[in-house]
This record gives sequence, C-alpha cells and structure tokens, in this order.
Amino acid sequence: MIPFVITVLYSVCSFSGDSIPLGYSGNPIIRHIFTADPCAIVFDDTLWLFTGHDEQNTVSNWFYMRDWHIFSTTDMINYTDYGAKLNYADFSWASGNAFAGHCIYNNGKFWWYVPMTHKTIKVNERFAIGVAVADHPTGPYADALGEALITDYTANSAQLNIDPAVFIDDDGQIYLFWGSWGECRMVKLNEDMIELDSDVQVVNAPNFFEAPWIHKRNGIYYLTYASGYPSVIAYSTSTSINGPWIYRGVLNDYVENCETNHPSIIQYKGNWYFFYHNGALPTGGNWRRSVCVDLLYYDDDGLMKKIVQTTSGVPGLVSRMEKNETGMDFQFEIIPNPLNGNNLRIEFPEANPSRIMEITLTDLGGRDVYKGMINGNVEIQFTDPPDPGCYVVNIKCGKLVSSSLLMVTCR
Repeated sequence: MIPFVITVLYSVCSFSGDSIPLGYSGNPIIRHIFTADPCAIVFDDTLWLFTGHDEQNTVSNWFYMRDWHIFSTTDMINYTDYGAKLNYADFSWASGNAFAGHCIYNNGKFWWYVPMTHKTIKVNERFAIGVAVADHPTGPYADALGEALITDYTANSAQLNIDPAVFIDDDGQIYLFWGSWGECRMVKLNEDMIELDSDVQVVNAPNFFEAPWIHKRNGIYYLTYASGYPSVIAYSTSTSINGPWIYRGVLNDYVENCETNHPSIIQYKGNWYFFYHNGALPTGGNWRRSVCVDLLYYDDDGLMKKIVQTTSGVPGLVSRMEKNETGMDFQFEIIPNPLNGNNLRIEFPEANPSRIMEITLTDLGGRDVYKGMINGNVEIQFTDPPDPGCYVVNIKCGKLVSSSLLMVTCR
C-alpha cells in the first residue's frame, strides 16, 4: 500500500458536532478507519503510532481484529497511513484476535510484541504473545521466533496473556509487562529480544485491570494501566522497576462511548502526550474504537496531572521555521521553546549584517502579540505567553519582509 497523508489542517471539522480550531489535530486523530490500543514511539525525529484495527460491524458485540496498522507524524496534525503492516496470519501458530500490541526500537531493529489466540495451547484463555521484527518502522515484519514467546504454558503467566508493553531501562535491561483480569506480570528479556531472561514476576499494581504502560522520568518509574471495568486509566509510581508501586490515582477518566481504555505515553519535541482511544466516531463504540491524543502535564512533585479529554486534540508543532522566504540576503530560523513559556529564539545560522530588524507576532485576528526590534540572535521573553494556536511571524529589514506561520504549543 502506498502511504498517504491525512491532512486535517482546516478551521472546522464537524464529525462530532464540535468545531476543531485551526492548527489542532482534532480527536479522534484517525477518522477513516477504526483504530484502538495505541503505542507511540519516537524514531528519527518522527512520532510513529502503532494501533490495533477494529473491523466489527455495527450489530455484533465482540472484537473483530485481524491486523495492526502504522501511522506517523512530524507535526502532531498530519498522519501518514502506511496501512496494515502485520496480521495474525503472519504467525503460523496463531488463530486470530489481533489484540493490543507494543513496538519498540532496539539493536537497530523494530520489535513488535503482539497477542493472539494460539492454535493449540489452551490452558486458560488461549492467548499468547508473539514477536515480529523489521529493519524499518513500516516493515516488512516477520515472526522473529517462529513460536510464541509467552503462552498459557509459561510458568506464572497471567490467565489472559494480552496487552504487552516493553520497557528498556537506562542500563539497557529489557522488561516485558503484560496482563489482564487484574493480573499484571513482568519478566526480563534477553538482549536478543526474543528470550526470557528471568522468572515471571507478579506485579502488585493497585487497582490494576489490564493494559500496562511503563515510562521513566527524572528517576521515577510510572506504571500506567486500565483500572476497573468499564475502565479508567490509573497509575502508580516507584523508584525501582521492581516496585513497590505507590498508587497515585486516576489519570484518564472514562472515555466517550467505550468501556475499554488503553494508554500510551511519550515525549516528543519537548511536549508530553497521552494517547488513548474512545468510541466517538459515528457508528463507533465498544467494538469500533478510535485513537485520540491529549497533552500530558506533570506537577512540581513529578506526579502526572489528570488528562483533560478534548475534541480539539493537540496543537500542531513546528520545530524549525522556513528560511528566507522573500529574498533577504541572510537567513534566520525561528525556534519555538514550549518548555520556557513559549518563548521564541531567533537564530541566524549565517553571518548577520549589523542591521536592525523588526519582529512582529500576530494572531489570526490581526492583533499584535509581540512587537520589538532585534539585531542578532535573541530569545524573546513573553511576559504574557501566547495561548496555543496559530500565529504569523513577520521579520522586516528595510523593505524586505519574511513571514511564516508559527504553531505555538503548550505553556
């Protein structure tokens, strides 16, 4: 399948009756097919999104999932769809049910851990976890092991072996988390990514139901997971990957028109993002879900603030602005700094003539947000940072003007 770009940069979208501001992703972010159970990773300055695919009709009540899809974005608005890149039929031992997977980059390859029902091994729920591998995030992927990595025969495995999540610690040790029906499990993986390197451990995560996700920030481990059913997303923290885990409460509340809830947390271009799914698209629901994204914030103690679910989604990102669009004899770049009150740094990669330039930042209503004079590299300090959204940046030197559209992200 030839990749195509899903463009949503327009002023109003009415799929749910709510308008989406210009320059925002909108939620759900994928609207031409039903997607679920997101896994986001960053590679080569690109955010890659791996999802499940709901194909159920509007009258049957259970999951019909045969394959997994891949999307990518560099601006958090436009997503390239690469289509279905992995199918349960790619595993000779699997019989169906392509449930929530997790992809991770390590050792120069991409490892996609995916649960499916096993053709022959059935002690509990019959689900097993396999591993596919590829040299590129879009594949092609192939079964890396030729058999399941985790099955009902694995000692101390969960009753329902689904929802794998892989985490690589700062020392290079690899961990696989998974589980459902209130049972969370963890095991070390060998550096080859396809062998168990320890006994399976029980993870005592308070109020755990399913769908674990692990990330680390400033020395704190965050274990995020679905809690209860219908599910909210709760989380616990620890100073050790082995726990003990301290319950921190609900991170993401019940979602629209859907009883399941599945988290993915990633930092990209200075911002933290929380991916999840809901049933908000027309004809959507429990078995026809759609991936969403909203901004994630931390408080001064390192705890995650509760997610504010939106229909507008997240603002677009521009990491570097266009250069010298209108013929100035020197170049400049405008670099948004969302971690410092949305300050803007103006840099001149080439020698800058000693000429005074006027810079103006204007919102789309024509109102000046900032106006000042510069004569070289400078960081503009906003006393009242602009709100997220679209702004026009004009730099004028004499009669020559360069103008670019800037997407201000979060404060």
